[in-house]
Amino acid sequence: MTLTYWSNYSKKKNSTAQPTSGTDVTIALKDDCSIINPIIRSATMPASANYCYISEWGRYYFVTNCVYISNTVKEFTLEVDVLASYKAAIGSTVAPIMFSSSGYDVEKLDSRLPVKVTKTMTYKADDTPFFSLTGTYILTVVSTSGHTGVTAQVALDEANMNTLCNAICTSSTLQDDIKKFASDAFSSILNCIWIPCDLSDVPGTSISSINIGATSVNVSGKLLSGAPVRGTLTANITLPWTYTDFRRMPPYTTAQAWIPGYGIIELNTADFADQSSLRFKFMIDCGTGDVVCSVCLNGTDDVLQTISYNFAVKVAISNISMDINGIVGGLGSFGASAAGTMLGIATGNVAAGVSGALSMVSSGSNLVLSANRRIVESKGAIGGRASIAFSTAVIVYMESVDTEDPDDVNYIAKKGRPVGIVASISSYSGFIQCDNASVSCSGTAIEKDRVNSYLNSGFFYE
Repeated sequence: MTLTYWSNYSKKKNSTAQPTSGTDVTIALKDDCSIINPIIRSATMPASANYCYISEWGRYYFVTNCVYISNTVKEFTLEVDVLASYKAAIGSTVAPIMFSSSGYDVEKLDSRLPVKVTKTMTYKADDTPFFSLTGTYILTVVSTSGHTGVTAQVALDEANMNTLCNAICTSSTLQDDIKKFASDAFSSILNCIWIPCDLSDVPGTSISSINIGATSVNVSGKLLSGAPVRGTLTANITLPWTYTDFRRMPPYTTAQAWIPGYGIIELNTADFADQSSLRFKFMIDCGTGDVVCSVCLNGTDDVLQTISYNFAVKVAISNISMDINGIVGGLGSFGASAAGTMLGIATGNVAAGVSGALSMVSSGSNLVLSANRRIVESKGAIGGRASIAFSTAVIVYMESVDTEDPDDVNYIAKKGRPVGIVASISSYSGFIQCDNASVSCSGTAIEKDRVNSYLNSGFFYE
């Protein structure tokens, strides 16, 4: 029987590589030898031979052992190389190609990639000019100046807000308090909030004065319309990606966004892994502080998620004044007592005169007490501005786990990258791993099982 051998031939055990230009020798088979693991004897085949081919059987073999049985005759133990022997059948097999070092798709997830314990943090901020720490005060007041019947909403900056408070809440004399009590201006303030928008950005009609109750106050601001909604405002964020491949997806990369006046929201990177930026769209009701924020794909404006919140800060307005009700009542009692005293004296009714005098003293004391008593009134409540003070910008934070580099040539050569399509194996080269491949060949059942096992665990098509 003729055998072709190669000395010191180097190849992977899981490779279909076939050598060329070998040396032919005549061999003898040991009795009862196996076609899969034959034992042969030869006087001319050198001990350095490590690979061979038996054309009569159409199989390639690894030489696993060499034993001298005499000074000239050697006994070689062989093991069939199923991948080289059935290379043609393997190449023509159509199977699901899961991974390959050629023809792969860089965007497909590779769950085999080793992950490190370290992470890379990145962020990108975009200043949003429609948010401001200066802000604007929005007052809802009883007024005939409004667009909603007997109420109006007025937008004031801080300086004009101070002017208004001084006009209706501050007094130094009884005369001032009586005037304010008569006009009832403070009671005509129904609500006050602060919103993080500059006055120039608040929609409305410019005014130089406003009627609050029966009082006209000279302040510069804006009278809000019936629907004081600012149009669609956008913040475009260039995404701070660490990777350019499938590692943009969870669980390799996660993302969050800081929304001014709201806080942190979670973003699913699988929704925009192929995008370079995101668009944040805001609708703001300046009259109430209600905000609707939509996170969209930049370019198509496809909405990924929407949140609704209120960023208005409640503002307390307080007033300290004299007890005008007590003063008015005291004045009335004092006047009546004085009249009674004078009448008693004129008619000679001494007792009535004394009684009237005592009543007049008591009424006068109540008048003095009422004039010195202070009434404290408050409108609204006190709210916080920390969520705005933290940042008026939309910020996108990204956290990416550090991994082995899937683009490294050694990684690709040894493990391949995801393919995920059904195709002929010969369409690919290098490392290939199939899923549930089954080769149709002329080998024994043992050989077919070995071939399929190699294909499904990973082999090199060379």
